[in-house]
Amino acid sequence: MNDLRKGLEEAIIGIITGIVVIAIMNAFLQDDLIPQYFAWVFGIALIIGNVAAIKKYLIAAPLYLLTWVIGSFLLIDLLDPLGIVINIAAPIAILIARIWLYIKGSISDA
Repeated sequence: MNDLRKGLEEAIIGIITGIVVIAIMNAFLQDDLIPQYFAWVFGIALIIGNVAAIKKYLIAAPLYLLTWVIGSFLLIDLLDPLGIVINIAAPIAILIARIWLYIKGSISDA
């Protein structure tokens, strides 16, 4: 039960942190305080982090990505096209790849 509680706390902290970071980054981009390419670099770093998490946590990471996508759909009005790719399309592609690798591994183990 402590693991579930810890996981929920981390998820809530992650969601709040993500919203704050996206808001700050969008404000900086709109005021030209950071270059546009920085958003791409940040997005790529997030994708790499998600891929690394999936390799480490076989069940928790896909569930995390699924909830990330659901949360992104809830906040879709706040996302620009780049944000949609980073927060929705990339995690869905990662989930599909993970499912494909799982199925492929299951078939080869049989």
